[in-house]
Amino acid sequence: MAIAAAAVALLTLAIAIYLAPLSGVMRLGARASADASADLHLITFNFDGSNREHQRVAAWLRERAPDVVLIQETYAIAGAQIPGTRQFLPYWVEQQTRAGYRGMSLLSRYPFSDLEGYDQDSPYSRAVVDLPTGTVAIYTVSLENPVNDRTGQYVTSPLDLLYGYNSGLRDRQIRLLIDRLETETLPTIVAGDFNMMEIEAPYHWLRARLTDVYAAVGRGTGATWRADLPLLRIDYVWADESWCPLTAQVGPELGSDHFPVEVTLAAEGCR
Repeated sequence: MAIAAAAVALLTLAIAIYLAPLSGVMRLGARASADASADLHLITFNFDGSNREHQRVAAWLRERAPDVVLIQETYAIAGAQIPGTRQFLPYWVEQQTRAGYRGMSLLSRYPFSDLEGYDQDSPYSRAVVDLPTGTVAIYTVSLENPVNDRTGQYVTSPLDLLYGYNSGLRDRQIRLLIDRLETETLPTIVAGDFNMMEIEAPYHWLRARLTDVYAAVGRGTGATWRADLPLLRIDYVWADESWCPLTAQVGPELGSDHFPVEVTLAAEGCR
């Protein structure tokens, strides 16, 4: 009986993990009115330290022409390393990190100041960007990958979610982020690789404070990982009430194991 109960529990967990992203299939995306205009066009992308498709990434960014690009797993690919992006994203900063690929970069059309977390191994970095509509605090997030306690290795496939899943370090990092957000006084955007699913408790910690932009206006599952078999949505853009989400979509495969996420937002909230 004990074996049968364990098997049922494992099967239930497997179904929950694999089907949870499909809850977004019926997401209709409450689109903004046609006359709404975007004040911020932002892309977040986990570049992947082993990615060598710099030219393809650059071509796509030139085509999309965003105002701000947030990159995780920088691995020395800041503005100068993505060909041609400095022409329309002249301002950039790269996190200095001892953790190799775990760096973060911000590339911007507009100047920024008050940098925080770019000079240390921090799970998030903050910059105050001077948009035409006013200043905004933009947080780039790259949280620790949960581990498989059974193997002691990072979670690298959906199969690893079925046993030994340990997100303790990532959850502590999210708590640190939330503590920092509680002191924030500027309009706020938080985006990046959260390494979490919608069915996990930390997702709801954040959703109690911020709007999940893709959940608000995106369509479909929004799965961003893995690029070769996209089953899970673990990359997010969050906005406070100062912003009204307009559009959200997942970008193409660009040599990373993640897909980028692209959003547009209007300032001064939804009316």
